[in-house]
Amino acid sequence: MDDQLSLFQTAKDDPEVARLIQILDKRGWLTAAQLSQATGHPDRKIRSIASATPKILSYPGSPGYKLTRQATAEEIDKAITLKTQGQTMIARYIAILNEHRFGHDPFKDPVKSAYASGL
Repeated sequence: MDDQLSLFQTAKDDPEVARLIQILDKRGWLTAAQLSQATGHPDRKIRSIASATPKILSYPGSPGYKLTRQATAEEIDKAITLKTQGQTMIARYIAILNEHRFGHDPFKDPVKSAYASGL
């Protein structure tokens, strides 16, 4: 499983990041399918490349990918879903840790939580 994940992890200095930025420049929103056709990469690789830099904007429910510096204030505000999704995922992870380690609901007994104990 880790081998599969590493196939789609892109370093911020990977040349494909610069290439994707160049493709997106002054083009507005482009879909993963459009970028896949332009680059030859599958959707997951496009997502990985975009995630390697804050210069590329994409978020759950967005029309695709766009350069952050060319986004409107409204488009940036819509990226709040990233924060909400991240908070939800962290809360779920903590709940799973607590269930595994302590066999209880951390929200009912937060004193025993793995998060509070620094584990």
